[in-house]
Amino acid sequence: MRVKVIDLSRDRDSDDDDRRRSRRARGRYPVDRVVKLQPEDDGHITRIELYRSRRRHKGNKGMLDRLLYRFMRAQEIAASDYLVRHKRANNERRREALRRAPENLMRASLKGLRRSRLYRW
Repeated sequence: MRVKVIDLSRDRDSDDDDRRRSRRARGRYPVDRVVKLQPEDDGHITRIELYRSRRRHKGNKGMLDRLLYRFMRAQEIAASDYLVRHKRANNERRREALRRAPENLMRASLKGLRRSRLYRW
């Protein structure tokens, strides 16, 4: 959250003047909100919001979508690569595919992760 502190203590009478001054204080630096802190007689401080950005924040939806897409792409690449390795090993010798299954599975999954850029080695 971007916050900009401005001194509004000069004119405590007018809220309209505060709003005008807060617009000027925002200037070219984007802020999410401008808040006036006003001390009460009993010692508590109340917050008066003078400005709040109308902009909607995207959040992490795009990042989550990309991560999910890359993960599914890695699974697809790994599965197709494993099938190629399995067929190749099965054609070489009898029961060779069973013997090489752990190695083929590991190599195929690493290839899927590398090609989908989930992590870089």
